[in-house]
Amino acid sequence: MAVIDKPSIDERTLTAEVAQAWGLDGVDLVFLPIGLDGQAWAYRINIAGEDGYFMKVRRGEFAPAAVSLPQYLRAQCLTHVVAPMGTRSGEAGHVMGGYRILLYPFHGGGNLWSRGLTDRQWIEYGQFLGELHSIVPSPRIESILPVENYSTTAPARVHARSTEAAVSDVLDAFWQRYGARGMYSFRVGLGKPASPARDRLDGPWAALPNTRPVAVQGG
Repeated sequence: MAVIDKPSIDERTLTAEVAQAWGLDGVDLVFLPIGLDGQAWAYRINIAGEDGYFMKVRRGEFAPAAVSLPQYLRAQCLTHVVAPMGTRSGEAGHVMGGYRILLYPFHGGGNLWSRGLTDRQWIEYGQFLGELHSIVPSPRIESILPVENYSTTAPARVHARSTEAAVSDVLDAFWQRYGARGMYSFRVGLGKPASPARDRLDGPWAALPNTRPVAVQGG
């Protein structure tokens, strides 16, 4: 994770804005030099007698899905989803000049990349994924989810090396055995209809796909 510097924001002003927007008393900001977005900054908010909050400050707008999707999932009773907390006026976040502010509950804990999940946590994770995939997005949520267009030149690049592979001392036997079958599998993997009979007639390189639209939900 990258280490980033503090933004050029007056922290007394920021503290006052957050306290007013979310109705918090005794706000103590702690800058967290973490994150991958060069236009966003993270803070922990410590409040006496409470668990505290995690705050994200961004120059410019947050992606709509990053704000609305977690809130929608949380409203569908997916309590494991950490969603932005609404302000006192009911807004998802707060605007301060050219910056946007989101506030979340702060959940302390270790780094699971290093210690992994317990058996019980794996079970809970599986249950959560089952519930997540059962959720049907509303038309509004579906309209803000990004769509990724996936393109590949892999078939053309492999085809371009086929003659070379066929005469290679290292690849010849492998190519003779797996070349056509591998390209047939590649076509099926990209989601295009393929026929072994047609492959035998037209050769393994016929009508190979170049693009496939992939819908990405989240992010």
